[in-house]
Amino acid sequence: MVESPTSELILEFVRSHPATSARAIQRGLSLAWGQTAFHLRRLVKQRVLVCQKGGRSDYYFPPGFPEVDGRFLKAMQSPVQRAILVYLAASGEGLRFGRIAELVHRTNPTVSFHLRALMRGQLVIQDTSVSPRVYRAVQAATILRVHTSFVETFTDRWASKISETLAGLMR
Repeated sequence: MVESPTSELILEFVRSHPATSARAIQRGLSLAWGQTAFHLRRLVKQRVLVCQKGGRSDYYFPPGFPEVDGRFLKAMQSPVQRAILVYLAASGEGLRFGRIAELVHRTNPTVSFHLRALMRGQLVIQDTSVSPRVYRAVQAATILRVHTSFVETFTDRWASKISETLAGLMR
């Protein structure tokens, strides 16, 4: 079904890095932007890839990728949302707003913005039955599992880039 070597490269990249943006694909494969956009549109039209809108970027997934993991992976793309999710998942009992702001070292408006985004994505709930309000992660075990795989993928990507750079310097 995939006819082009470039399309095949993009497809393999998305399979190994689900919930990745077009820009990340372009940079990861060192492709021209127009080339990346063309092949992504074609792969989505052929239903070989799935595109989900998410804030400022579109995110690409292999077909059949579980939606819940997709939401988590999209949130993992933002360092602030990733930190909030991990702290909430690790706390078990939830955290107050002020404590979250302290842990992620961000201003209250920034934390508020990201918490609202996480609540819209149904990844965080706000417990208003206690005062002050407490925020809890939905499916904490899944968050920690996805975070672990995200960190491993990120570390692998950087290790590969560093070794490629070193190999290039030694030539």
